[in-house]
Amino acid sequence: MGAVHGHLMHPYDNLNLRFKDLKAIFAQIANGELDSVCEKFDGQNIFLHVDSSGTPWFARNLSDIKDGKVSSKDIDNRFAGRGPVHITFRDAALVANELFSGWSADKIDRVFGNNTWYSAEIIHTGNPNVIKYDTCALIFHWDGTGSRDAETGHAISTKAHAQAFKILTDSLPPTVDVQGLTWKIGTSFKANLNKLSYDDLASTVSALDEACNTPGLHHNATLKDFVAKKIEEDLLAHLNLGSDCSSLVMERMFDEKGALSAPSITKGMNPSLKSSLRDIMKRRKQIREDYLSPIIRVVRKVAFHALDNTASNLVKDHDSEVKRLQYEYEKALTTASNRATDRDVKILQKCAGQLTESTQITSSQEGVVFKFDGQSYKLTGIFAPLNQVLGLNKDWSK
Repeated sequence: MGAVHGHLMHPYDNLNLRFKDLKAIFAQIANGELDSVCEKFDGQNIFLHVDSSGTPWFARNLSDIKDGKVSSKDIDNRFAGRGPVHITFRDAALVANELFSGWSADKIDRVFGNNTWYSAEIIHTGNPNVIKYDTCALIFHWDGTGSRDAETGHAISTKAHAQAFKILTDSLPPTVDVQGLTWKIGTSFKANLNKLSYDDLASTVSALDEACNTPGLHHNATLKDFVAKKIEEDLLAHLNLGSDCSSLVMERMFDEKGALSAPSITKGMNPSLKSSLRDIMKRRKQIREDYLSPIIRVVRKVAFHALDNTASNLVKDHDSEVKRLQYEYEKALTTASNRATDRDVKILQKCAGQLTESTQITSSQEGVVFKFDGQSYKLTGIFAPLNQVLGLNKDWSK
């Protein structure tokens, strides 16, 4: 999910998540008890609002909302000449017109009142990304949906009222026919997900315990506590900073709201200390990722087991699609290895620790979305490195 709303988090992206929360998530997967789990699709995101006259309006970014919205005709013109991308958004606009054309003004107000915009995902068979779906679909998402300020486009309420979303859900037909294609319509598709075996669960918990086995940390510690302690021990302790300065540096390392810039923090320091601190703060994103890497590996391992050999709701022949993905991966890998540009080498090195051979590609799902403690997360297994490697063999001129 992107565009106006942004992207869903992996569990390890939320640094306020505790180690015991991760264990609880893994236990829920093992027992088949994940909350609101649904399939995550490999499509294009769009936001949709319907005015009192029944006219649908669309948005791909905040400017579209605050600058008077985008009509079906505008969508058609915006993507004209872009082949499959044009067809995707044009047909989705036609589907939206068909969906809401018969709604009463009262019903529209109950669902779309207070400038409420709904996040939706477009799946079009004529415009595949990584996964080739066999069915077109328009899928409305709860996350990212809500009222928005007409002047700024920013969210006033990030969630739709439950009652309004239920009216939308209950009112949507299962399918709509547009341009000779039958589109599936819905608000979610139940994901196919494996339970973790006892041994897999025990292994992941043990790996988390090993990562958390740091003096001063406990299972109530957050991922941020873990990374902060590593930064303090490995990078800051030997610099003998005062407590106030250490606090300012740590705020910068985590990009906290109101954090001072590196020049402001190091102003007046001796050149050697200033240089060391600025280098550390400049590399803060990579430093955080490096320290999180053992946790990231555990989460990815869990995702792989949970998604292993699972089929998408929109793929008719799962085995054939998996074989196609494996073939495309091998082809892209060969092309990139032979070409060996700096970009090829960089991406292949980045993906080497996650995806090393085509036999690891076993799912026709991009991943799943679920809720934990009111927050939505995604599990995508090896989809991210697969997407990056396949992108090396893509014709970007189209």
